[in-house]
Amino acid sequence: MNKQIYKETNPDYLREMLAKCEREIEELTYIYRDGEKQFCRKNESKIRKKVEIRSDILNRLFELHFNASDCARLSQINSMLEIYEKNMVAKHIDMSKKIKEIDDNYMLYSYLIYRHDNDNPHLNTLEDDSYYSSNWNEMIDIIRCFSFNGLAIFKCEGDDITVNNIGSQDYDQSSWLITSVIKPCYSFWKLTTSHCYSIPDILQMTTYKFLHEILYCDNSL
Repeated sequence: MNKQIYKETNPDYLREMLAKCEREIEELTYIYRDGEKQFCRKNESKIRKKVEIRSDILNRLFELHFNASDCARLSQINSMLEIYEKNMVAKHIDMSKKIKEIDDNYMLYSYLIYRHDNDNPHLNTLEDDSYYSSNWNEMIDIIRCFSFNGLAIFKCEGDDITVNNIGSQDYDQSSWLITSVIKPCYSFWKLTTSHCYSIPDILQMTTYKFLHEILYCDNSL
């Protein structure tokens, strides 16, 4: 969390910072080979630092602008993610039970992930989009493609379907607004912390998917 950013109160200055930061992210992200744009994996650590700064800037802009519409949308997205979690747990339990009945040496892993298609992003545009002036599609695609801390936002492993408790110690200054309005579900918390998405990013993201993986584990050993 960048303390200097969270002390800033001028939205115009923050937007200037955001534009500069996003340009730097794009410069670090892409290389061109034979006229084709490709991701530059060697810059991942530098990109992550820039993405974290971008998130802090957008979260500060969100905080300065927060209104009743933002509150309603925040609650709606959190509820949507909670439903995804509950549905995945129910499906995981059912599938895992059926697998165990066939062969006890196999374990099911289930994951909730976010999938972004740059050509068809399915972003739910913010009413006040011009206030932020972010290149949402490009930035969200970059964050998703580098998959900081893995693809999984929420996961179940075998019979373990417990979700870690989220306490106040897991949040920094950028998140106090969330906890004052809603009780964030695990997935929302994961997106804003480990995965480096800003709150305004998450309020637009819609394309979540379940992935299931069955792995062999010899229980006789």
